[in-house]
This record gives sequence, structure tokens and C-alpha cells, in this order.
Amino acid sequence: MRTTTFSSILFLMLACGLTEQAAAQTHATLSESGFSMQSLPIAPVKYAAWDKASGPSEWEPEMDESENPYAEPLETDRHDFTQSTEVVGCRVVQLEYGFLYAFKDDEDEQENTFTTPELLIRYGLTDRLEIRSRWNVAWKFFSFEEDIEGLLDPLFSLKYRVSEQQRWVPNSALELRTTVPLGGDALSTGRWEPGIDFIYGWEFGEFFSLTGSTGATANGLADIAFIDAAFDPREQFFAWTQSAAVGVQMTSKTTGYFEWFGIFANSGDEGYRPNYLNIGVDYLFTKNSLVDVRLGWGLNNQSDDLFVGMGGAVRF
Repeated sequence: MRTTTFSSILFLMLACGLTEQAAAQTHATLSESGFSMQSLPIAPVKYAAWDKASGPSEWEPEMDESENPYAEPLETDRHDFTQSTEVVGCRVVQLEYGFLYAFKDDEDEQENTFTTPELLIRYGLTDRLEIRSRWNVAWKFFSFEEDIEGLLDPLFSLKYRVSEQQRWVPNSALELRTTVPLGGDALSTGRWEPGIDFIYGWEFGEFFSLTGSTGATANGLADIAFIDAAFDPREQFFAWTQSAAVGVQMTSKTTGYFEWFGIFANSGDEGYRPNYLNIGVDYLFTKNSLVDVRLGWGLNNQSDDLFVGMGGAVRF
């Protein structure tokens, strides 16, 4: 048994030696012919260095900056009426949330409106396409009429990045959306309400931008914050929306904007034309989180006199 074992060990040692010699000869032959193992299209996956301050969510495969959706600071759709032309990026989850208060005093009839959580859930299906869902609860208090409250009809939509800026061709995106009649009895239209929004914008250097949006919706998507109480949510009407916003990069972490937007609708013989001015500021905590505040006021007697809001967003 010992002789057999010794012979086996000797045989294995000889085999290993021959294998190493053959490998060395092969390497020399390949090197002489100009071929090396480094030219093979095989490479290990590399991961970014661990950042203790940012936590496990920062473990991401290294990639080109232009292909990494986390490379640029977070940009939201919630802080003003005009949405961003950006989408979140493939397999990125972004949560946006906030609170809005609006006040109106019209011939001794006062209205106080509260909405929250203004929750917008965004998920990137591809680098150019995202799926979205908005959920909101509203309370509207009147001085002489019955108060109304409840869940607004939730909104589901697809947003597609159409173009990138090239000279005068703008950055642009298209959102196709619809409400689902799941809201409270006092607020739901009882129907699926479709809508469309085309967003476009230009960047002028690193500090200024001009963005606008043009949209059309059935029944104003039942958005109580900007639809007059005289409009029955179950009454059919059609609304156009238009906006324009100027953005200013104030510091490396702070962005401000100034915006105008209007809603244009008819319900029977009655026209509805609220117009607003709106200013706000975003502050980045990190590339993946921010907070915002906004203040707006109406420009005619069909508009709310004042609205204020605040909120934020996180990206995963």
C-alpha cells in the first residue's frame, strides 16, 4: 500500500511539472505571435469602494458616468407645475412626497384646501422609459358649504424621454396618464380620466434653464387643488394646461425657479381660467435626496389666492 501511495504521489508531481512546462511554452508561443491573455474579452465585475457614510445602497457596479443614473444629482417632478424632462433611469426607484395648502377668499366664501402625501412613485423600465403612480388625499373646508375630504383618484402614467438638447432642439419628454376611479365618493369622477403632457426645455450654460409644458386632460384629472368647487367632479369637461419656468442654479446644492402656469377649461357655458405665479427652492442633501419649498399666488378671481407647499424626494 505504501509503495502504491508513493508511486501515485510521484506520478502527480511529474504531471504537475509537465503541465507547468507546457503552459510556459504555450505562453511563450502566444506572446511571440502577439497574442496575450489580456486581449481576451473577459473581465471581472468591479464595484465602487465602500462608503461608510452613505451605507450599503452605494454598492453599485462601476460604469461610465454617462450610463450611470446615479451620477447626476436627483431631479424631481413634484416641486413645481412644470415637470422635468428627465426620467429616473433603468431599474431606479424614486419616491417623491409632500404637503400643499391652498387658500381662497371669494365674496365672503372662504376655501381652505390641504393635500398630502402627494406621493409619486417612479420606476425606470429602461434608460428612457419609466412607469409612475401618484396617490393623494385631500381635505377642502368651506365657510358656508359642506366640507369634502377623501382619497383622490390615483394616477398611473408612462413617461418617455423623447429627445436630448442639440442646439435649438430641446430636451423633451412625453407623459401618457390616466386616473383610476378608486377615490372617495366626494372626490372621484367615477371614470378613467386620460391625459397627456409634453415637457420641453433648454439649458443655457451651467446656471440657467427654460422649461415649459403643454398638456390636455379630461376633467382636470380630478385634481382638487386647482379645480374650482363649482365644477362637479362627475360633470364632463376638458382642460388644457400650459406652463413656463425659469430655473437658476444658486449654489452647488440649491436650485431656484420662477414659474407661470394656467388651466383652461369649459364646463357647460362657464369658462374656467385660473392662472398662477409660483416660486420655489430645492436643496440637495446628497445626490440621492432633496427637500423643497414653494409659494404661489393666483392672478385672477378664479384662482386660489395663495398656496404654499413643501416636500422632498429620495432615490434608490
